[in-house]
Amino acid sequence: MRLNHDPSLKLTFDFLKATDRTWFKSKRNRMLYFPFVHQIVQNPTVIVFSNDGLNTNLDVDIILYNHLDNTYLHLGLDKDPDSDYYYPKSFYDRKKDDHISGRVQLPVKHINIEID
Repeated sequence: MRLNHDPSLKLTFDFLKATDRTWFKSKRNRMLYFPFVHQIVQNPTVIVFSNDGLNTNLDVDIILYNHLDNTYLHLGLDKDPDSDYYYPKSFYDRKKDDHISGRVQLPVKHINIEID
């Protein structure tokens, strides 16, 4: 979706839906659930991710997730090749647990969030 820059434009869900209904429907849950990223980071279940056996192009090292309102919220992280830090690469929701079921779960000993 591409929007022209107009300072008087009010970006609302109704506007986005009217502009491109298909795009809006595909992104709606990401927008609704995005405020829960903080909750996921503060109290995650963490797994080592592998896309073996899945029909996905998702390429992340680990997934932090929470189960909320019959939906699994996933925050996919990749390791920066030049440091020991991980960065968020993907955020998405799924009704099924197929991306996390049967994966190696990592214990969380300490979480340190750095905002630059």
